[in-house]
Amino acid sequence: MIVLKRSRAQISRPDFEELSSYLDGELSPERLQEIDIWLADNPEALNRLKKMRKIEKALRAGKKHGNLKDGARRPPNRK
Repeated sequence: MIVLKRSRAQISRPDFEELSSYLDGELSPERLQEIDIWLADNPEALNRLKKMRKIEKALRAGKKHGNLKDGARRPPNRK
């Protein structure tokens, strides 16, 4: 178990980049725990994170199955 060095009130709000890193498991164990606590106190943010996770999962599944391609082109202009 990790012992937090900050109180709940001192935990900073994660930005979008940090939440992406949270989803990818790229943060320190201490920061992961802090964000878990912050999310527990912020249900709206937790719901947004769940949506991000769902989108990320769908994108990974699509790429895995060949439904998405790197370097996709724009559809041609139709007149």
